[in-house]
Amino acid sequence: MTTSDTMQRSVVPSADVLFQELGDEGVALHLGRGKYYGFDDVATRMWMLLSSGRARDQVIETLLAEYAVERLQLEHDLDGFIAQLMREGLLQASDESKGAAGDVRPATGH
Repeated sequence: MTTSDTMQRSVVPSADVLFQELGDEGVALHLGRGKYYGFDDVATRMWMLLSSGRARDQVIETLLAEYAVERLQLEHDLDGFIAQLMREGLLQASDESKGAAGDVRPATGH
């Protein structure tokens, strides 16, 4: 499956990823790579919507209602965000038959 095909479908966090909201921002830890990623408030909101299993178009509609942004700019930014996170192994294509959205585990301070 190509990245462009995936962008038309749902994506979910990879099983090796922990995510924690910290106020308006967020942090993701890829356990397999030992790398962490900081997300600003908009990226955190995108992550939360994508990780809920919503399709790209649903995420776009929600974000258009929440932010003052042009549709084309938002589509470009969201597609770039998804592509970058897939390259980093933070997101993967949703496999609805396995219920992959249930693989999301929040990070804890313990």
